[in-house]
Amino acid sequence: MRRPTRTKPQKAAWSPEVARGMMVLGLRQSSVLTIRRALSQGADPNTLCEPGASPTVGCTPLMRALDGQGRQARRYHVVKFLLQAGADPNRVGVGRLTAMHAAAARGSAGILLLLLANGGALEPQSIEGRTPLHLAVMAGSRDCVDLLLTRGADPWFQDTSGGTAVEFAIQLEKAYGLGILDSVLACCVAPDLKRWRAVLDLAAHCSPQLRIKIVIWASKQDAASPRPNTLHQGGKPI
Repeated sequence: MRRPTRTKPQKAAWSPEVARGMMVLGLRQSSVLTIRRALSQGADPNTLCEPGASPTVGCTPLMRALDGQGRQARRYHVVKFLLQAGADPNRVGVGRLTAMHAAAARGSAGILLLLLANGGALEPQSIEGRTPLHLAVMAGSRDCVDLLLTRGADPWFQDTSGGTAVEFAIQLEKAYGLGILDSVLACCVAPDLKRWRAVLDLAAHCSPQLRIKIVIWASKQDAASPRPNTLHQGGKPI
């Protein structure tokens, strides 16, 4: 007598909550395999990782991927996989930050370049009005600063408190001497006399070596400008 063939029971589809949880686990572990499985079960590469979170408090999968436990190379591959799966590099998360902000703040120049190549906006503004260049300078990442400036980021863009990447770079150079200021000044032209004088005012409180560097830059700006020489008025230095 012929035995009846047994059919394997079909596995139940994951609920959206389970799929999201598996996605978050994969992001935490920097595991492309786990993330691929979560996506196959309906996880969305653009849904905020926190259930019910609003864009002001939640993190996007791309932002979470940058906090993964894996090494830089593994995090890079996770970000690349998410982008190929349809993740939006301009999706806004906590504090109106994007993956561009997150990569710049972590000094991940390779991931920053990858995001730019996949449509990442050069100057998205956070809730504080800060761009990725602001955060790259504050993080002391010369590679990210060089990349963003080369792509055309504005070092004079003001955040909500009026701070610019130039001024942040001077303050960082004054405190830690990381060489960020060299990159910023190399691509920097003062847009108006007010911003130009603000840099000189900051220089007055710096070390002699740093002050000389800034004054040399200011002299070049002054020589290239049609305005009257403002480094010396009435025979006296400003």
